[in-house]
Amino acid sequence: MLEPFGFDNYLLPMFMQQLPDYRWFFFIVTQLGSPLTLTVLASLGFAMGKNRMKVFSAVLLIGLLFSIVVVDDIKEIVQRPRPFGANTSDFLILNSYSFPSGHAFSIFLAVSILGAYYGWQYYAAGYVLAIAVSLSRLYLGVHYPSDVLAGALFGIIMGELVVYAAYRYGLCENPGLIALVRPVKARKAFNFMPDNILSVSVFLTIPLAIILYYMGYAELTIFIFTAAAMLVLLYVSAKGMKFDSDLFTAFVILAICLISSISMLFIGASMLSIITIALAYIAILSIKVRKQKANKV
Repeated sequence: MLEPFGFDNYLLPMFMQQLPDYRWFFFIVTQLGSPLTLTVLASLGFAMGKNRMKVFSAVLLIGLLFSIVVVDDIKEIVQRPRPFGANTSDFLILNSYSFPSGHAFSIFLAVSILGAYYGWQYYAAGYVLAIAVSLSRLYLGVHYPSDVLAGALFGIIMGELVVYAAYRYGLCENPGLIALVRPVKARKAFNFMPDNILSVSVFLTIPLAIILYYMGYAELTIFIFTAAAMLVLLYVSAKGMKFDSDLFTAFVILAICLISSISMLFIGASMLSIITIALAYIAILSIKVRKQKANKV
């Protein structure tokens, strides 16, 4: 069990409830970083948006889905209790561990993906909002400062990993912040528009699964994803549809990985759950690397 650091106990009182008259404001701000709020917004973007907005929303939903599993894995491994009084306050939160902050993780992940698709000005505006959400978690007394810092760092890392994978598959025009370290050429995004029935069934399954999982219905989440994956495979086989083979293989890997990682988390194998997600990410990238090497030959 990870105990709070010395600076956690020193800094938390500096933020917690310092402006009691503005509690309503921080309550609203903190909701903007909720995985549920981000899921609803991304779902609306996918349903109502076109072209770039639709692809961005789909990638964000996938990132959010895996992020909540990773967050819960880390929480179960670290098992840090929340600050005193957090679970008994009038602010409604899940009775879960404290490290890392899921809100900070989700909002920084969303900002990383948003900036990659819409430019640096969205990075700047998004980070202002993300910092505000993170401070609201301290103000409401439901996280220690190190919880928020770790959540922000993990969220940025995972967001950039998702962006880079989308870039490699032609679903994003630039690779994200990795371009600051390793120069990579921007390229035109692949306009991936699958069959409407398939598209709706896959991406409406994701927000439903996130909501159910976030509310504690892990068993139902596993069942829904298993059923959805099987239906997609049967539908593609029956229709004889032609898709980009790499994207379809990536979907199969993601589906198997997600079902496995949630199942492992459910039975308490949190470390294996994280390893499964990491291996799936490596496998997905290796598909493109192998194909690019074959094309050069």
